[in-house]
Amino acid sequence: MALNGGDVVLTREHDGRVAYLTLSHGKYTVVTMEMRRLVAERFAEIDRDPQVRVVVIRSDGQHFTSGGDIAGFMEVDPIDLTEGG
Repeated sequence: MALNGGDVVLTREHDGRVAYLTLSHGKYTVVTMEMRRLVAERFAEIDRDPQVRVVVIRSDGQHFTSGGDIAGFMEVDPIDLTEGG
């Protein structure tokens, strides 16, 4: 059964030149399909901002990430799974 939820928060510092993507999904930060979609959306937003020079990916959990929700990944079409990459 797939996990739901999670968030990817985009913030900027240092005159907008540093973008932070913060993964948020509990203590172990399990990456869900929803989070994969959000990461793609946030990177598209960063790509449109010519001031961003550095992107830092971090987690608000105790661990950076324990990996992906494999059960959830198995429930989607393989094409949809690879398009996020």
